[in-house]
Amino acid sequence: MSTKGKRSASKTYIVLRMYDEFRTGGRTSVAKCRSAYGLSAPTVHRYLALLRAYFMENYGKDIVYDAAKGTYRLSQ
Repeated sequence: MSTKGKRSASKTYIVLRMYDEFRTGGRTSVAKCRSAYGLSAPTVHRYLALLRAYFMENYGKDIVYDAAKGTYRLSQ
């Protein structure tokens, strides 16, 4: 989840990168998103909520938190 040089990325770009991460079976964390994109924790949570609603509405899948690993992933 790199933006190659930490360039300033738009909300759309960041949400699409997060979408790709989940769709390919990846995981992400608030810390990872904050580091990669320079976001605040509340902003990361808003983006996760947006993606959670999208995946539930369109695929019947949820974004779940794995407390043991401290990451979010797409449900099976």
